[in-house]
Amino acid sequence: MGDWKKGCLHFHTIWSDGRSLPEIALHTLKNVLKYDFAVITDHNIFPAGELDFPVTAEYDTWPPLFSGKELERSQQILPDSIVTRQLGIRKFVRLKSFDTLKKEWDSQGEFLLLGGCENSAGHLGDSYHEFHLNLLNCRRTVTPAEYGNTPAETLRKNVRKSLAAAAEEDREVLLMLNHPFWRYWDIDPRWVLDNPEFQLLEICNNTHGMEVHAEKAVNSPEKYWDFILSHRIIRGEKTIYGTATDDAHFYDPEHIHNYCGCNHGWVMVNCPGEMTEEKLISALKAGDFYATCGVEFEKIHFDRRTRTLSVALKALPGTKYQIRFIVTRRNFSRKLETFTYQDKNPLYNREIPVIDDSFGQCVKSVDGIEASCTMDEDDLYIRAEAVSDTPGELQDIFYPSTLKAWTQPFF
Repeated sequence: MGDWKKGCLHFHTIWSDGRSLPEIALHTLKNVLKYDFAVITDHNIFPAGELDFPVTAEYDTWPPLFSGKELERSQQILPDSIVTRQLGIRKFVRLKSFDTLKKEWDSQGEFLLLGGCENSAGHLGDSYHEFHLNLLNCRRTVTPAEYGNTPAETLRKNVRKSLAAAAEEDREVLLMLNHPFWRYWDIDPRWVLDNPEFQLLEICNNTHGMEVHAEKAVNSPEKYWDFILSHRIIRGEKTIYGTATDDAHFYDPEHIHNYCGCNHGWVMVNCPGEMTEEKLISALKAGDFYATCGVEFEKIHFDRRTRTLSVALKALPGTKYQIRFIVTRRNFSRKLETFTYQDKNPLYNREIPVIDDSFGQCVKSVDGIEASCTMDEDDLYIRAEAVSDTPGELQDIFYPSTLKAWTQPFF
């Protein structure tokens, strides 16, 4: 059945471009939204020490500033936790170290804070691409690598730099590729195939990311995932597992339900018994979890003898559900056409591969909360998607129009 723990793999604070203090983010995740664990992943910085951060009158600025309004809200929520000091006419708020936050917010068996860092890099040449790589369970700052000669080479350099940082840790670190479709289909799926070290891939992310002027998405996140999955299996490489994340930046009532807010995407990790960092990371590495933006599985079971995937859902009153089983067969198309996207800014012009319909085919669809499907001999893998009729809070071409959940692939 699974002992599922709700987890946030991607959130930001005022340490980088989040708009709240880390303790306010943690209060929201733990106490309000009932997450069981969270990985802090600020851009190119790990909060190893403390920092006095200025309080200003501004809020919606870039880089983000910490407003007096947010300070007042923080002090109302956690009056005994927020530390400030006055220097002349300026006020500063104390940003606490990871170790201090962990001592204050870890609760045995109820909540765990894990370290992390988002290596946010870019490539500027004839075109501009951004690469965002999360190191999960990392406790050090990771900064971007130097540009390569091509976007693909720059991505590879950043993967290598991230792996080098992970190798210096005395704990296992997982490498996740964040929102590869943001912001202008920046990461070609073929480049991901050239980096088999990626263990996780965001297939659902609440960033308002597509600043494009096209009428439709070229490839869905699921199709992108299926393309990489299929080639990896054919090559005998390790599976890449799909994740859903908040990519949270906002925790205040005015923004929390919008893009970059909270509770729009998370993972449910199977972690029976005592919850520890090691067990959570091990389960993520093994794919013993599912991704969701609001639908929950009651059961996920794959019978390896019969090659049958069976799932059941936790039903909410008045909600209709459909369960879809997705496969890719060994004879998937090796032909890859491209779509030419031309932007008003030529730096964002793209030649985007169009993933063939032979990837990620729906072979069975069942209305209801329980279903099973048996793989055919030619199927490389099978996974399930559970779709509700409840509209999501966000409307974006890369965010599901209704609440949804995804199992990992089985084979």
